[in-house]
Amino acid sequence: MRIEFWLLTEIQGSDYMNSMKFSVENRREIHEIVRGEIRTSPILLGIKEDIGDLKERVSFLPTKDELYNQMDRIYGELKTVRQEQTFLNAQVSRATGQTESLEQKFQMFTKDFQKPALS
Repeated sequence: MRIEFWLLTEIQGSDYMNSMKFSVENRREIHEIVRGEIRTSPILLGIKEDIGDLKERVSFLPTKDELYNQMDRIYGELKTVRQEQTFLNAQVSRATGQTESLEQKFQMFTKDFQKPALS
């Protein structure tokens, strides 16, 4: 038994189905034929192989939960580094200001002890 598939408009399809009187046995036979065709369809078998290949290719990728946990950890580390950078910048500014102050005091102190030039 050969089944031919036709492209019908919605109205034509409903008229066609309403005019057809399938017995239960015919429906089962048609169902089995269609299932057999689907199982052995080279297109569907190719799709199954492609899906298998795709699963192998992405198998090393982390799950969504693992990815979110890694991202949380990385963002936490980034936040810590930024806080440390802010703290260290403040310390450098303070040390630079202290250094400049000490240099000024040293220059004033050394002016008092400079020997007069010999003529």
